[in-house]
Amino acid sequence: MKRAIGTLLASSMLIASFAGAAMAKDKIIAVSWGTKQEERWKTDEAAIKGAIEAAGNKYIFADAQQSASKQLADVGR
Repeated sequence: MKRAIGTLLASSMLIASFAGAAMAKDKIIAVSWGTKQEERWKTDEAAIKGAIEAAGNKYIFADAQQSASKQLADVGR
């Protein structure tokens, strides 16, 4: 139960931070997902992408496929 609440809180904060970042128009917002295999990330991603694109920005992503080193490399691009 604690994990579910923590995950929900983290998702809400993530969406809010992307919505705030999306207010700056004509930006590219890039996200490196740890994995997109979990169903909840598909839902979260749709909300994040929608907020970013509604604000006039471009959304791009990378799927690290559960690899911390790949995710770090994605961010370093």
